[in-house]
Amino acid sequence: MKPKRNEQRKRAHALSAEERVEVVKRATLEVRSATIFGELIIAIVYLPLFALSHRNRGQYVLLDVKSGKTLWTGMPRAAENAAIVRAGNLIVALEDDADLVIGRVNAGGFQEVKRYTVASGATWAQPVIAGNRIYVKDASSLTLWTIN
Repeated sequence: MKPKRNEQRKRAHALSAEERVEVVKRATLEVRSATIFGELIIAIVYLPLFALSHRNRGQYVLLDVKSGKTLWTGMPRAAENAAIVRAGNLIVALEDDADLVIGRVNAGGFQEVKRYTVASGATWAQPVIAGNRIYVKDASSLTLWTIN
């Protein structure tokens, strides 16, 4: 990744590897601080909060953000880790065992709509959703899935 030219002009020399890392780090922190604010607003607007708990070796839970109370708990040992994304009125959870779970949250809990196995190995990265497309990264590849 090349640094911005204006950063090089400010310093009047080509940036060293350490300086490039510092520029990228500052830019990342700047962007991340803005997204944290957005995530907080989304969490408040989309009450209750759906999450994967460490309880019972990986259990999905539904929490009331205002009170902190657990409103619903799923089955134990659902997953060790999951990247959870809201897409409209759907929840998309990419579990570390490469299962992509699509469902809905309602007052009674989480209702699974569909489950897909999307990779042959472990998945740790956040899935990226763009319209009806879902990008999934596993240990060795990036795959595009289309939902109809």
